Amino acid sequence: MYVMVALLGAAAVLPMRLWFGVCAIFLLLAANLFPTVLSGYVWEVRLWSLFLVGVLLQAGGALVRVGPVHLVCAFIFVALNWTRNAALTPSGLTFFGVALFFGALALWVGALKTESSTVVSHLGRHDYSFSVYIYHWPVILMLRSVLPPLGALSLLAVTLAVLAPIALCSWHVVEAPALRQMRRWLGP
Repeated sequence: MYVMVALLGAAAVLPMRLWFGVCAIFLLLAANLFPTVLSGYVWEVRLWSLFLVGVLLQAGGALVRVGPVHLVCAFIFVALNWTRNAALTPSGLTFFGVALFFGALALWVGALKTESSTVVSHLGRHDYSFSVYIYHWPVILMLRSVLPPLGALSLLAVTLAVLAPIALCSWHVVEAPALRQMRRWLGP
């Protein structure tokens, strides 16, 4: 994923945000319209598509506004898609539907302004997401090797309990100091 991001960024001719947006939309369309073609070049097209959407949202984040109206529209779209797929498949639930609805929900909740809560205010100043992203898989693998078999929700709860202090330490001891140092080196 990161090699692809580096290659896309290095090849940019237009201003980065515009070029990245155009490339991302083209690649997302290709991944979803012609998955068998793209799968010959990109491993796990669906997950790659979600990664690319995240990169696109980060690059154009200031332009993205998701509110309750967008969430309702996503829900209606998923419901309509569900009825179509329920007639054709054993389950009406699709990967796209889950990604669309929960993606819209996450973007809406993430954009909420709640300065009154100290927890939300703290999370707004400190970004633990990369630590969770990096460490979740090794933590899950270690927990599955030392614990008896757990259901999905139990494993999620235990993983979050173990992962939270790891993410806190990683942000405050490694990531935030590294970012501050990088800003000093790069200057304004």
